[in-house]
Amino acid sequence: MARENRKLKSVFKFLIIAVVVLLLVLICAGGYKVMYDAFADTAMAEEGKGRDVTLRIDSGMSAYQIGERLRDNGLIDNPLVFAVQAKLFTESGKELLPGTYTLNTSMTAQEIIEVLETEKSESGDADR
Repeated sequence: MARENRKLKSVFKFLIIAVVVLLLVLICAGGYKVMYDAFADTAMAEEGKGRDVTLRIDSGMSAYQIGERLRDNGLIDNPLVFAVQAKLFTESGKELLPGTYTLNTSMTAQEIIEVLETEKSESGDADR
């Protein structure tokens, strides 16, 4: 009986270690994918084959919320990656400005960020 009990404990320890290792691998792989996508920065459409999208950015929206709106309009794939890119690629002291913008699906996220942080919007809301 004691021998079976030790075997059972050994199997249980092995399973716990295997689950922990698997979780660590999945977390690392997910983090790698987010960072790879953030630096790969590809457009949704090929240059010259994109379509224009008019997009409204409201005051107080977070980079993730803006990313969700961009994803919903076919401009990016992943709002989390966009939020990471916004942190990495915005110039020091600048922020994404509210307003109405015309963007194109052939633009990369970095190009979109540059427009949203520097360009005056069509409605004139973002006069910085």
